[in-house]
Amino acid sequence: MKRITEVSEHEANWKGCWEYVLQAGEDLIGALRLKAGHVTQGTAESAHGNWRFRKKWFPREKVIVYQEDSGTKLAVFKTRWGREKGLLEFTDGHVYQWLSKSVWRNKCVFTDAFGEHLLYFRRNSNPLSILAVPKGYSTGTVEITRFGLYMSELPVLMLLGCYLMIIDAI
Repeated sequence: MKRITEVSEHEANWKGCWEYVLQAGEDLIGALRLKAGHVTQGTAESAHGNWRFRKKWFPREKVIVYQEDSGTKLAVFKTRWGREKGLLEFTDGHVYQWLSKSVWRNKCVFTDAFGEHLLYFRRNSNPLSILAVPKGYSTGTVEITRFGLYMSELPVLMLLGCYLMIIDAI
């Protein structure tokens, strides 16, 4: 598995069914695993590290990001305003906003505190095509902007964004 900053392309694709791979061209840069039928827990892996995602619905919908090896809480993602927006808050104080760019929520973006777009996500589906594919199957694209390319949180943001796009379609 290669580090995201080692690949020449600034676009990556995910695909899979409960176990997803994230590739930039021919290079594997990440993996995401969900237990079949359960979207509440996922594990993510990249050359930068391993993380665990835990989705909770009560009292408010959120996803908690843990460092896989130590179990330390790294960040909390909270949805806001009818799931079109969300806020990702890291324990070190960094904050990123998640915005839906389409009515179908198949296009989303992470922005920084200043509104600069960092990562674009596009799921290759719409509400009608979801009915025609097996449950858990998802494909999509992530585009890294020049502002997002050298962020220390890039691997976590990229894999968490893929997780959010995937579970939104299941």
